[in-house]
Amino acid sequence: MPKAWRISLTVFVLALCAAASSFAVIWNQRELRAALIREGYVPLEEAMLLAGYTPGDEGLLFIKGQSPRIELLFDLDEETAYKNRYRFTISGDTLRYAQLVWIRAERLSGIVNCDFLYIDGILTMESITYAQHAWTTAFPPLVAHAGGGLRHPAGALRYTNSIEALIQNYNLGHRVFEFDLSLTSDHKLAAVHDWRNFGNLDGKPMSEAAWRAFVPLDGAYTTAMLEDILDEMMVNADMFIITDTKSYEAAPEEALLQFRCLYDEAIKRDPALLSRVIPQCYDEATFGYIMQTYEFPSVIYTLYASEATLDEVTAFALSQDRIKVVAIPVAEEDLLEGLPSLLAAAGKIVYVHTVNHFEDIIPLSKNGAAGFYTDYITPDSFGVYRETLSN
Repeated sequence: MPKAWRISLTVFVLALCAAASSFAVIWNQRELRAALIREGYVPLEEAMLLAGYTPGDEGLLFIKGQSPRIELLFDLDEETAYKNRYRFTISGDTLRYAQLVWIRAERLSGIVNCDFLYIDGILTMESITYAQHAWTTAFPPLVAHAGGGLRHPAGALRYTNSIEALIQNYNLGHRVFEFDLSLTSDHKLAAVHDWRNFGNLDGKPMSEAAWRAFVPLDGAYTTAMLEDILDEMMVNADMFIITDTKSYEAAPEEALLQFRCLYDEAIKRDPALLSRVIPQCYDEATFGYIMQTYEFPSVIYTLYASEATLDEVTAFALSQDRIKVVAIPVAEEDLLEGLPSLLAAAGKIVYVHTVNHFEDIIPLSKNGAAGFYTDYITPDSFGVYRETLSN
C-alpha cells in the first residue's frame, strides 16, 4: 500500500474514532439530561425565565416586577433561596451538570408558585391556582392568628398584626393568616385589633399617616396597613389571608365601607388576589355585606360574637356554598359537642380559636375540630402532634 494511502487511511480511522467518541459523549449527555428530567429536575435559569423572572446582575439572582419588586437569590453554598425577606431551604435539591444549575421542580414550584413540567421534551410552566376552599386542604389546618405570634428579643408578642410576624410565620411554614383590620379616621384599613388597646389607647381611630408613624413597644415591630399585607400576597401566591373586621360592631354603611376598601385595594394590584382573601362573617347580615361587595369564593362563619342557636348556626352554614368553615372560640365546648357532626354530612368543618398547647389539641381533635387558629404552633410541630394522635 503506497505511503500516502496509508496516511489517508490512518487519518480516516482516527476521524472515525473521534466521531464515535463525540457521538458517545452526546449520547451520554442526552441520557444524563433525560435521567435528570425523570428524577424531577429542571434547569434553574430556563425555569425562572418561564416564570417571568429576569437574571440579575450577579450570581443566581432573578428579578420580577416593580410594585412590589421580587428579588430571588439562590445561594448554593448556604443551600437557601432568599425571596425578598422570605427563606426557603434547597438543601439536597440542586446540582450542577453541563454548566447548568438544576433544581428539583417540586422545590422550585413551592418558591415561585408555578408548576413545571415537560411536554414532548419541552419545559413548560403553569401558574398554580386554587379551587374553592382549597386553603383548607392544600396546607396544614392552621391559621396564624393576628399574623401569628412574633418571636422577639422583647418576648413572645401576640396581636401584632405586623408584617414582621407574617414573614416570620411564613418562614416557619404557615400559609394561612388571620388579620384584624380596623378603619382609620380617613377610611383606610389598618392592620390593628382595635383602637382601645392599640394606637393611642383612647378608642379613637388614628389616621393612616399617624398609624404608619406610630412606634409600638419601642420599635419591636412596625405598624401595617391592608395594602402592605396585599403586597406580601403578591410576592407569595400561596399566601391566604382571613379578615377579622369586627363588622358586627359597625353600622351597615361602615361595614360595607370595610369590605369595599378591601375589594378596591386588591383590584388595584391583581383581581386574582380576591380568590385568596377569606372574609369572616359574624351573622347573616355581614355575609350579605360581603356578597354585596364581591362574591368571595370562600367565607368563614365565625361565632365569637354570635347569639345564634346551634340549629340556627347549622341551618345558615348549610345554606351557603361559600361557607366551608365555621370558627368557634375554644371556650364554647357546647358548640363543639354537636356542631362538627351536624356539618360533616355537607362536607363542612369546624376550626377552633385560639389554641397554643398540645394538651388542648388532643381533646379538641377528638371532639371533631378540624383546624386551629394559633399564635405559636408551627406546621412542623403540628405534624408531629398529628402523627402522635394517629398512633
